[in-house]
Amino acid sequence: MFGFLLKRKQDEARRVLARQQNLMFGQQVRTGPRVETRGGYMQPAWVIPICPSTDVPKYSRAFPAMTRDISSQGLSIIHSGRIDATELLIGLPAQDDVTFLRFEVVHETQLGCGFRQYGLHVRELSEVPPDFLRDLREMFTKLDAEPQTANV
Repeated sequence: MFGFLLKRKQDEARRVLARQQNLMFGQQVRTGPRVETRGGYMQPAWVIPICPSTDVPKYSRAFPAMTRDISSQGLSIIHSGRIDATELLIGLPAQDDVTFLRFEVVHETQLGCGFRQYGLHVRELSEVPPDFLRDLREMFTKLDAEPQTANV
């Protein structure tokens, strides 16, 4: 009955991904076995797991990850640990702000040495509380200010 509302939310989220895709690369797009075009999109992202039983984001469990590919249908992220959630909020840098989108995890691929790639299908745009966004910015600013060494 309300399928048109879900479709509208997905279309809006897909436009955001397409805009990010167009900003990052013009001619670097490749086409593969999928219908949509996709391309490399290596950017840090903010990942917030969504609790499956309550459908509420677990803001206290936010962590950084790297994006890998992007298309208007979704994106992939690389993380050094296992993600148990079936849905995630992903914060993508957008000019001087961050855009949050809700994604469904559609696949997980082990890459080796503890790294995993997660394929994500976009659901909708999402909002986060302003106080959480402030805390998240502080956390990531601290990570940028205190880089970790590889001990080599």
